[in-house]
Amino acid sequence: MKETAQSAELPFPAPSLSNLRHLALDARTGLSANPTTAPTLLSVLASIKSSYPSLTSAALRVPDLKPEASHELFVKLVTNHKTTLQRLFFVDTIVEIKSIASICENCTKLEVLSLPLPMKEIVRAPSGMFYVLF
Repeated sequence: MKETAQSAELPFPAPSLSNLRHLALDARTGLSANPTTAPTLLSVLASIKSSYPSLTSAALRVPDLKPEASHELFVKLVTNHKTTLQRLFFVDTIVEIKSIASICENCTKLEVLSLPLPMKEIVRAPSGMFYVLF
């Protein structure tokens, strides 16, 4: 079945996932970028939202998304689950400052935020402290 970038939701009713507390999405596409990854992930989030879970944690690994598509995905996740999210883990994923700001502003119960640090942008100051350049 060929997927189009215009699909808004999965073509079937979502099952009841009222007990779902953790969501892990790993969208590695291999050697070539997949243009349908962002719409597919947004469809998954829309479908899951309709089954009323109370997610307390989420782990995302979406290395092939462009920063703007990643931001849209993070905003959707935060918007849908901002009152219940306590732990967010990003692995091998571009997370822009505006995404971090949105997470911090909206997820009032957030206890753990795990972000990848780009090693080439970490510098050591003369004081011995390390800083991330943004």
